[in-house]
Order: sequence, then C-alpha cells, then structure tokens
Amino acid sequence: MDVQLLSVGVSLLMGVLIGTSINLYSRFFRYAPRMLLYVAAPLLGIALAAWYFYLLYQVNYGEVRIYLLLAIVVGYLLYLRLFAKTVTKILDLVEKLVIRTCMLVYSLFYYIIVIPTKAILKVMVSSVMIIGTYTWRIFTAILTLIFKLTGLLYVATKTQHAYRHIKHKWLRRRD
Repeated sequence: MDVQLLSVGVSLLMGVLIGTSINLYSRFFRYAPRMLLYVAAPLLGIALAAWYFYLLYQVNYGEVRIYLLLAIVVGYLLYLRLFAKTVTKILDLVEKLVIRTCMLVYSLFYYIIVIPTKAILKVMVSSVMIIGTYTWRIFTAILTLIFKLTGLLYVATKTQHAYRHIKHKWLRRRD
C-alpha cells in the first residue's frame, strides 16, 4: 500500500478521533471547576498531538505535509457531519445507564444496610433506656427502703427542705 495514502487515512481517522475526544471532553468536564479546565484542555491537546505524531512516525517516519493537516480537518468535519449525533446519543444513553445504575446501587445500599441498621440501633437504644429506667427505679426503691428502715429518709427530706429555703432566701436578697 502506498505510504502517502496510508498517511492520509491515518490523518482522517485522527480527525475523527479529535472530534470524538472534544465531544467527550466537553461532556465530562461540563461542570468542572475553571482551574481544572485550564489544566485539562492543554493536556488533551498535547496527548492528541503526541498520539498523531506517533502514528505518523509509524506510518511514514514522521513526515508532516500540508495535505495531512488538511486530512485532519476533513476528518474532524466528517465526524461533525456523520458521527456527532450518533456519538452524542450513545453518550446520553451511557450517561443515563450509569446514573440509573448508581441510583440502584445507592437504593440497594440504603434499603439493605441503612434502614435495618437504623432499626436495630433504635431497638438497642430503646432496650437500654427501658433497662436503665427500671434499674433506676429498683435502685431508688432499694435506697428508699434503706432510708426508711434506718431513719435517714427523714433527715434527707429535712435537709432538702432546708436547702430549698436557704436558696430561696438568697435569691430574694439579690433582687
């Protein structure tokens, strides 16, 4: 096969690849911060240029001619005219598929892991609260019984009344 014809074919395909890359770039970096765009756009250009010159080096030892550059432009225009709508539809379909898959995974995680865990934690907290409440009631009942049997309940009650009386007097004096 003629080397020049092969070089033109590579350049045409490279134009189509550049068009596809620009379409993908604009879709993926649609909501990216501006600083990321300042870094990503030149890197894309450098990567595409390096790939093109590597292919040219493999095909015709790296000779760049004006008709090869025109072939890139024609390949890009062919992409825009023939493939852009199809590629955009495919990308839309893939994007919807990825979003729905992520939503499905999130929903499964939420309904299989999060909701049962919350229910188990509620049961555990309720159990601890119930056990704590009854333990406290039993403890206070035992203490009350001990105080009643020893006569300390009368002293504790009188001390509490005296404390409230003194506190009330001090608060009135400050006014």
